[in-house]
Amino acid sequence: MKKLPLVALGLLLLSISVSAQTRIADRTEWREFNFLEGGIKVTFPGEPSRSTAEREQPAGRVISTELHLSFPQITFMLSWSDFPRAAAADDHVLHAGYDTVRDQVLTGMSAKLIGENDIRTDGFLGRELIFKTATQFVKYRVFFVGRREYQLITSRYADLENDPDISNEVDKFLDSFHFISQTADNKQKKPQ
Repeated sequence: MKKLPLVALGLLLLSISVSAQTRIADRTEWREFNFLEGGIKVTFPGEPSRSTAEREQPAGRVISTELHLSFPQITFMLSWSDFPRAAAADDHVLHAGYDTVRDQVLTGMSAKLIGENDIRTDGFLGRELIFKTATQFVKYRVFFVGRREYQLITSRYADLENDPDISNEVDKFLDSFHFISQTADNKQKKPQ
């Protein structure tokens, strides 16, 4: 199964800013972004920064796109990575892949699992993980669709775990994610 880019997750956790700004809940600039090349749409509370990277892995070249937006209390991230081979579309195989991702994330981040759930977005099976590190509370979603792995990550200081305003903002971001199309290289029959 595909290896989770733990470097991206680690950078996310380190990127939370400590400068004085308003809380996310005070912002009104939530905007929907359609990323046709990613085949997705999502709502961010502002304009995310974007980066692209290529890396060689034993299975071949992996191309990743990351969208990132940080505030003092919270960071929002969406990434998608194109792998040389497609993931299996069978739910049983996907479950095993998501178990591997869970184990890699928890080990790589020295994190404690708080909860996990299988989720479906637009018919595609994914996994949601909720975990804590020494300083962060993270809500993370991952989907394997065709050759592509999608990750949505929110990270906040651990002492803000139960903050209702931030929790609402996290859910708004995660629940806004939808598949709008599949690129020619990433076609997979959408489950019925």
